[in-house]
Formats: sequence, C-alpha cells, structure tokens
Amino acid sequence: MSKIKGKHLSYDERLIIEKCIHLGQSKTYIARLLRRPVSTIAYEIKTRRFKSYVGHDKFSCKHLAQCRPGECLRCHQYERATCIRRDRSPGSCNGCLSFRSCKLDRFRYEAKRAQREYDDSLIDSRSGAHLTSLQAKNIANIIKPLLDRGMSPYIIVRQIPELMISEKTLYNYIDDGILPDIGNLDLQRKVRYKVKSKDKRRTKEEREYIKGRTYDDYLKYIEEHNIKDIVLMDTVEGVKGGKVITTFHFVRAHLLFGFLQDNMEATHPLRAINKLTKDLGLTRYKDLFSVILTDRGSEFSKADEIEEYIEKDVSFERGKIFYCDAMQSWQKAEIENAHRNIRLYLPKGTSFNSLTQSDLNKMFSHIASYPIESLNGRTPYEAYSFYFSHKDLESFGINKVDIEHVIRKPILLKQ
Repeated sequence: MSKIKGKHLSYDERLIIEKCIHLGQSKTYIARLLRRPVSTIAYEIKTRRFKSYVGHDKFSCKHLAQCRPGECLRCHQYERATCIRRDRSPGSCNGCLSFRSCKLDRFRYEAKRAQREYDDSLIDSRSGAHLTSLQAKNIANIIKPLLDRGMSPYIIVRQIPELMISEKTLYNYIDDGILPDIGNLDLQRKVRYKVKSKDKRRTKEEREYIKGRTYDDYLKYIEEHNIKDIVLMDTVEGVKGGKVITTFHFVRAHLLFGFLQDNMEATHPLRAINKLTKDLGLTRYKDLFSVILTDRGSEFSKADEIEEYIEKDVSFERGKIFYCDAMQSWQKAEIENAHRNIRLYLPKGTSFNSLTQSDLNKMFSHIASYPIESLNGRTPYEAYSFYFSHKDLESFGINKVDIEHVIRKPILLKQ
C-alpha cells in the first residue's frame, strides 16, 4: 500500500500515535499503520513531545551502579544515562512501567497538545511581515513624505513600484505598526455625514419648479434621449450664513469643480451657469451640460432661468435640470462622495469667507490631478481630456498638477 505524502498529520492520526506510544509500539509500526514515512512519525514525536519531569543529576550517570553517588558531575567517567524507550523508539515515556519511579528526565506525547501546537505554528507561518528592521525603516522613509501630502497607499504603490508590495500589504504594515513613526492617523480620515434635519415645509408655489423635473422624469428623459454623460450639481457649505461653493461633477470623468458664492441665494448658482455658458459658448455648453441633476435645495429653485439663456432679449434653450427625491442623497451619490475630497482641504466647520476663487481653482486642480482607482489609475484631468476635451478645463479653472506636486492637506490653501 502506497504511503501518504504531502499532507499534514490530522488530529485523529495524532490520537493513534499517542495510543501506540502508550502500548510501546515502535515508530516503524506506527508509520505502517498510518501509511506515513517513518521520518514523519519520528519528527512528529520528537518535536511535539514535552518534558513532564526533570531528573536529578546525581541519578543521571549511566555508571551509577558501579560508583559512589554524590560526586557524579565532577567524575571524569561521568556519562549521562540514556533510555531506549525515551530516546529511540517509540521516543516518549507514555505507558512505561517505570514512569513514576524513573529518576531520569521524562517526556510525554499528548495528541491534544500536539495538535494545538501545530495549529499555532500554522497560523504564525502565514502571518506577520517578512521584513527586517532596516527594510521597514527604508520603506517608512520613502512613504512618510507622501503620506504627509495626503497620498493614499494605492497611489504610493502605483507611483513607486520599486517598493514591490501591494496596496493591501502596505495597509497591513501601517495597521500593524510595522513601519516606524507611521500609523493609521497618517491616513486620510473617513468623512462621516450627519443626517440633515428636515427643512421647513415649502408652499405649493415654492415647489412648482419641480413639476416635470422629478427623479422619475429624469430617468425617463435620459432613457428616451440616450443620454450618457450626466452632470451633478450641489452646494458645499462652510459656516451658517457664510460663503458657499456651488459644485459640478462630471460623473463619467469623475471631474469636480466649483464656484465660490456669497451665500445660498438662488441667484448664485444661476450666475455660475451663466458664466459657464459665456466662457464655453452656448453650443459647447449644451453639449456638456445637456442634463443637470441636483437636489431640492432652495438655491436651485430658478429652474426656468437655468434651462434658458437670454442674450440680447433672445431666449435660447441650453439644457434640462432635474431634482432628486426629497431626502434621497443616494440618487446623486457620486457628487456626495466627491465632496470628501473638498473636506481634505476644508474640514467641516471651516469658514469659506477668507477664500477666493483662485484658492478654489488651486484646490480643484490638485483634486483633478490625483489618480483614482476606479479610473484604473488615471486622473480626472486625464479622463475628462479623453472623453471630452482638455480645452474645456480652462473654463472650469482646472490646471494640470504633476503627481509629485499634488498636496491633499489643508496646508495647500495656506501657501
């Protein structure tokens, strides 16, 4: 019968080994019974047995019967006593008739303990970092300046392939504290959104602009007209009553940009849209902003004015605007998630009153120049240039920033 190779011993096999040792069977017999190599059985017993009794030195000389006891360790004829059952086969003292009276070191083999040691060694062999302290220090020295600039592990391993580690491995090194002077606090914090309280009930007149522009109308319209490129619009607020940012997000390109406004009045988003129409030209604006989806905030209530552009007393249709259902921010989740990038520079509670449009353009340029995993490592700047045209980006205030100069910390707006 062929021997079993390439498989680890099971707990049932260890129970058989323990019983056979108790019966005084040899390693060869146990190996045949389990269809295992003799070396496997010998290694198992030798490495998994444990010392259950420490013998006395004065009784440990093999010539004890011929000598006077007491001076064994200083005797030039001293030779440590051996035990065939313990040292050769089966290799443990289980079941020995002299077990209780024997004065030598005693070893026992127990299947339950052996299995526990095996399980522990298996876990240890598959965990931990295979790094020397010098290697860990070198990696830390390389990535620390990048983490200080707000770079994520995903970007770091893409930009520095010489590290020869994956994004997951780098996260594990940081989480386990393997890299000196680097911890989870060096990673960007997750933004937690608070549930917004309900606004005061609007009158029927105030909600007239939503008729024919609901989320269901939006889904029907983009299906009928085969619209693929959607622009989302929203507002980012600093402190109550202060300046705000009207933001726009091209979903396919992940491009985010915005305009600084004095307050939440409905005229301000309209001014931003009028500026875009003037800078891009009406034809190009209609190509890019054919459909805008936003929430039901009062600042976006001038729907008719947003959809029509008046020049020299002549009205032109420039696009459609639709509104998400009340309290359903998931319907424009892409721009909600994109706002997390803004909060890297302007944490919640920060006043926007001291900012200028130039500050926002700088911030949005750094955001647009940061590679995104969902774009396969491309930047929103590159994605927009590919899907649309890089010429439009100047009208959005977006400039390309080399990755080695990208900063994702509030310090950017203080430079």
